[in-house]
Amino acid sequence: MTKLAAAYRPDLDGLRAISILLVVLYHAQPWLVPGGYIGVDIFFVISGFLITRVILGEIEAGGFSALTFYARRVRRIFPALIVVLAAVWLIGWFMLLPNAFTLLGKNIAAGVGFVSNLFQLTQAGYFAPDVADNPLVHLWSLGIEEQFYIFWPPALLLIAGSKRRHVYIFALAAASFGASLLVYAGYKDWSFYSPLPRAWELLAGSLIAERQLARKEPDAFAARHQDLLAVIGIALILAALSCSTRPALFQDLAYCFRWSARCC
Repeated sequence: MTKLAAAYRPDLDGLRAISILLVVLYHAQPWLVPGGYIGVDIFFVISGFLITRVILGEIEAGGFSALTFYARRVRRIFPALIVVLAAVWLIGWFMLLPNAFTLLGKNIAAGVGFVSNLFQLTQAGYFAPDVADNPLVHLWSLGIEEQFYIFWPPALLLIAGSKRRHVYIFALAAASFGASLLVYAGYKDWSFYSPLPRAWELLAGSLIAERQLARKEPDAFAARHQDLLAVIGIALILAALSCSTRPALFQDLAYCFRWSARCC
């Protein structure tokens, strides 16, 4: 792995903390941070950046091993996941009625297989009232990440040696973003849970990592203006929080999307 790819980024830990805090506050007190759910989107971008930086770094150093990569993922995810699933199953054994316990078992199986997001597509929407009775619904985001990690390393291996790899990543991200716009056509649950309309967020981070590694050396401007860039980043997060709390904005976008679809 190259030195640049292996370098520890404390700023990303700070960004992780912000994204997690937004999500926790949103679920604890939605009125406090109405748009706090964008913390998940921020986390997806971070994940795409980190995983692409590691994989491309190892490929360029000639030391990438798919087996090692997936073994690292298992060691990182499964210990905590198994503890959570076991604890929830045990509590459910004593507290849930048979039908609810059967549904919990299906959620646990989906969580272990990293397909919780796909399983939720067969259930009620994320914001439906009875979702509060599903203690494992949050595993949908883990499912999307792990599905991305299954397909992204082989894809990177195919394009790693190309000088146009950033173009391919951008094209994939653009296609995924286009798919995400189907939320305005009424495909809300699919746009929320499916890995296809979510992939552009991880690919956005991947594109940043690819461009960073393509330079071979740290960006001189970024090195000189770290504080300024940090302030701009926080301002953009606050702007996203503000826009996500304006239903009228999204209603207008949905109307424009449907009008364009009818015209075409």
